[in-house]
Formats: sequence, structure tokens, C-alpha cells
Amino acid sequence: MSEKRIAFFQYDMQVGGIQHSLYALLSRIKEDKDICADVFINHPADVFYDLGKLEDTGNIRIFFTRPLPYYNRLMNFENAKALYMDQIKADIFDALNGGPMDYDLALDFNSYQNDCALGTLAVNASMRICWIHNDVQKKLAQEKKYAVLHHFFKEKYGLYDVFAAVSEGVILPFRKVNPGAKENNIICRNMLDEMLFKEALSLPSPYTDVKKRNVVWVGCLNHQKGTDILCDVIRTACVDDAGKDLHFTVIGTGPEHKKMWSFIEKHSLADKVSLKGTLKNPLPYILNADVYLSTSRYEGQGISMHEAAALGTPVLLPTHLSPYIETEGKFFCSDDGEMEPIFRFTDKLAEGVLATPKRESVIDPFEIREKVYGYNNAAYGQFLSLLELA
Repeated sequence: MSEKRIAFFQYDMQVGGIQHSLYALLSRIKEDKDICADVFINHPADVFYDLGKLEDTGNIRIFFTRPLPYYNRLMNFENAKALYMDQIKADIFDALNGGPMDYDLALDFNSYQNDCALGTLAVNASMRICWIHNDVQKKLAQEKKYAVLHHFFKEKYGLYDVFAAVSEGVILPFRKVNPGAKENNIICRNMLDEMLFKEALSLPSPYTDVKKRNVVWVGCLNHQKGTDILCDVIRTACVDDAGKDLHFTVIGTGPEHKKMWSFIEKHSLADKVSLKGTLKNPLPYILNADVYLSTSRYEGQGISMHEAAALGTPVLLPTHLSPYIETEGKFFCSDDGEMEPIFRFTDKLAEGVLATPKRESVIDPFEIREKVYGYNNAAYGQFLSLLELA
């Protein structure tokens, strides 16, 4: 493959699944001498990731450009384009110190913000690509704010050449609510951050009560991730006699953080639930858990559940998440086929938690590295297939 020049457009690098996915992908790109990537970020505040490490090898450059005024989100996309395109072009030109704005691919990795869409259109590119990170049909139905914003920006989807979907399960829902989008799509699964696994396998185990069955939950405490469902599972499982030895570790924060605290206080569950907030690396807790629990209402792919699977931790999921997992499970099951699939689906999460056995031991670190390496190689191969379209 001849050298490719890529422009990535992402709104911010705060805590989040999209940001986590981009950082893992860029960490792999920086080792690929056949790719030069310019990454344009609109919002400099609260950067969670060490972006300096991405520039070590010289083939990735990070630029911060001005975010558009908030009210641009309440303008029809074509109006926003007419009003702000000159500003976007000028900011990119200044960031590059007047250098060429020519790329093989321009990628709207964010897929939500007008800033990123306009950036993708502002540069000269052979192909313009938009990522699909979520089941947008369910997001539209369940989140009023997103429904309003989608009404204004949906026109932009007709301007992309290809859509990169993080799982098969998000493609059809996207098509249903965006009929004007071109039907060119390719699967590009989220990559896993190999450095987090390396750290997790070298760090001392975090404190967990070995006499307890430890349940770990990771995510943003919000509607999509099912904070209310999580609370119901905890309450139901902990009042059952079979749940006396359970302990829940909740990693993450979000708009429903206070709701979670109130729930714990109301039901006197402080000895049953630990709230850890946002962690740079939650994998040591996942590695030492007996089960990883997801309560999401919908997903795109679900990075943390795949991290858990790679660590050999059983993953308990609601049945409706199965379209977002598909065949990825093959990377995380034993070669002899005797071990049951690491992803376990149920319509009764509390019963699933109660039925979870105590793990006898964690899997061998070498096996974990092999699983992560195999999965990432396949995911990066999908990304390279995308580049070949240009």
C-alpha cells in the first residue's frame, strides 16, 4: 500500500467511548510508516488521553481548532455550512501553517458535531467517511435532545462517500433514519488499547474481597448505559439470600451520578457497592472480577465489554445487545471449543448475576496478550480495507 494521508476530525478527547476508540486506533497508526495522519480536535478542555505519545514517531500530528458557537447545532446543516465553512477552512489552514490541505481520506470520526462534518468537507480529499458509533434509531427514540439535534444536522449524511460502522448491528438502524445517505459501508470495529492491557497485567491487583463474588460495571452513568437498570439489578440481587456474597464495583461518572449515590444511601448498600468514579485504567478491576455486567439499552459495539472478554472475565449482557456483538466472540473463546462463550445473554440480569460462580483463577497473561493482539490485528485489517477504497 502506498503512503496514505488521512485527516481525522474529532470534537474533543474527554472521557468517552468514541475518544477511547480513536486513541486506540491512532496508537496503532503511529507504528505504521505507510500512513501520515493529521488529527483536528475542536475542544481543548479536559483532555483525558496522553496525546503527546501519539506524536512520538512523527507520522501523527495533533491540532486544536476553534469550536463553533453552541447555537450552530440548532441550525440546518446547509445554513451552518454557508455561515461557518470559511472559518473552518481558515482554522485548518492556520493550523497547518499554510501547508497543503490535501488528503486521501477525510474522516468524521465524531459523526455528531457540525464542526467535524464541516472539517471533513473543508479539506481536499479523495474520499469522505463518517463513523457510525451507535444504534441511532434507538438513540432517536429514547433521547429527546439527540432527536432535536438530528433534525438539524441529518442533511450532512448525504455528503459522505462511505460509512464506517463499528458493528453490523448499527448499519440497518442508521439506514432507516437516514435514507438520504449513500449505501456504501464497511465494518471497522473499535480497537482495544494495548497499553492498558500491558499496564493491567503488570500492576498489583486492586483490593477485592476474595470471599465475595465481585461484579464490575464500567460506563457513563446515564440513560443509555442504564443507570436505573443497574440500580434495579443491584437491589434485586442483594436482597436475595443467594446474593449475600455479592459486591458491585461501579466505574465511571456521568449525569446520573447523584442518582446512583442516592440509591445506595436509600437502600443502605454502601457495603455492597463501591463507586470508583473515572479511572485512567479500569482493567485491573475487570481482570479480577468474577463477572462484567452491562445494563445498556443500546450500543454501537461496546468497548469495555470486549476488554472484559479479552481479559477472560465472563460478560453478562441483556439479550437486546446481541446484534452489536456478532462474531467478535470468536476471539475470546477457547480454541478447543469446550469453554462456553465468554458473552452471556439474558433477559433476567439479576438472576444472571446471582447464578455467576466464583472464578477459580484469571487466565494466563500470555493468552490475554494473544487475544488482544489477534482481535486488534483483525480490526486494523478492517481499517486498512477502508484505506484501500481511496
